[in-house]
Amino acid sequence: MKKLIVFLTFLVLLVGCGKKQEEVTSSANLEHVIKAIQEQQELNLKETIVLNKDQVVQVFGLSADSIEDASGLQASITSSLSDVLIIRTKDASKNKEVKQQLDVYYQQLFLYPSQTVFLENKIVEEKNNLIYVIVAENASTIKEYVEKGLK
Repeated sequence: MKKLIVFLTFLVLLVGCGKKQEEVTSSANLEHVIKAIQEQQELNLKETIVLNKDQVVQVFGLSADSIEDASGLQASITSSLSDVLIIRTKDASKNKEVKQQLDVYYQQLFLYPSQTVFLENKIVEEKNNLIYVIVAENASTIKEYVEKGLK
């Protein structure tokens, strides 16, 4: 009987720990990830500025109540379009609202004809309560760096 109780206790603990691991999101410092991406020579992001949480919220018209943390890169000159955003929402239920606000921002953006291809290739991904948005010439390569930085 004792063996059965010990086995069932072990099984419950094992199942419980497994669920917690699935719910864990990256605790990476978003600004450090963004700065590391900016420093990568092959990504050609030298002409960008780093945005903190408050700047991301203000520039992209996001609801501050939904955002736990955010950081990003944005082109420092208007003739260029390079956005890399990583947003940690307060919980995953806020993701839809934040993505809708980002869509509004990009729909209202004035673009030079040469920039429209970047917007067409925009990457928007989410994992638990993290959202990342990449609008750039080499978006798929930048995505790889974002994903590595968030691990």
